[in-house]
Amino acid sequence: GSYPTSYIPTYGTSVTRSDDGGYTDYQDELTSYCLLVDLDNLYDGGGSARFVDKTIADISIHGGIYLKSGAIISYYSSNSGYLNNNLNVADGARHKYLVRVTDGLIEEFFDGTKQTDTGTNSTDKFDGLRMLPTNQKADINQLVVFPTALTDSECIALTTL
Repeated sequence: GSYPTSYIPTYGTSVTRSDDGGYTDYQDELTSYCLLVDLDNLYDGGGSARFVDKTIADISIHGGIYLKSGAIISYYSSNSGYLNNNLNVADGARHKYLVRVTDGLIEEFFDGTKQTDTGTNSTDKFDGLRMLPTNQKADINQLVVFPTALTDSECIALTTL
């Protein structure tokens, strides 16, 4: 239409919008799944920050996707720590990142390539999704949860630019 659909009155004063965040619960607890993130325009605010949690219940036994200092995207698991594939997204270009978990085996795919470093976490599960506002920022073009572990060729195809 010709007018904004979500007007927030500011009464003539300047207002800065807070960072977006949000969450959603998933009814089942998935032990095999894939999480795809298509992003660009990363802003490296310094430090490491979890920007996608894949649990609502207990982060201490699960994990999430981090943007680390130096603009490195990585999966972090409470059991295996960071995967050390050094996936740099500092160039401001578009990148596609996918983490695949198959009954505790954690693997990464990045820009059409399966990465070599893997992790294990027998308690890893997906039961929700939470986006967190952090000092690390990026434009998220797409965020998709697949409730099954996809094949290597499917993961490569999904992350190919």
